[in-house]
Amino acid sequence: MLLGFVQTATENRKVCAAFLRTLLERGLRVELGLLVVTDGAQGLHAAVREVFDRAAVLQRCQWHKRENVVAYLPERHRATFRRKLQAAYEQPTYEAAKRALGKVRAELAFLNASAVASFDEGFDETLTLTAASVAIAICSRRRKPANRNI
Repeated sequence: MLLGFVQTATENRKVCAAFLRTLLERGLRVELGLLVVTDGAQGLHAAVREVFDRAAVLQRCQWHKRENVVAYLPERHRATFRRKLQAAYEQPTYEAAKRALGKVRAELAFLNASAVASFDEGFDETLTLTAASVAIAICSRRRKPANRNI
């Protein structure tokens, strides 16, 4: 569902915040929380924090993160690191994904410091949904099953 659209020449905080406020003015409800998936644009990130504060949880797009990282690598290494990053993000648990990504980061450190810097920037936000799924699973296990009359 498209919630809104703004045409702008830049993704700066001021423009993004004004746009997000229009969503609230038109009735967007955030009391129960809001998942915001971004490509890592700093202006949008700052605007989400400014307008939604703690109501918003940010998830960095893993595809954008992967492509940003591999862009720093020589062409001959790009496909390999795309596969490694994708496999790491596909791990079944937060801990496994974080561990696998740590190994990829260590390999990148031997190749290109700029790729590592790109990897590190906003890293935790690339695992927001992975961490959330762990929390949801824990809460589900703690919940007592409903009584059923059969």
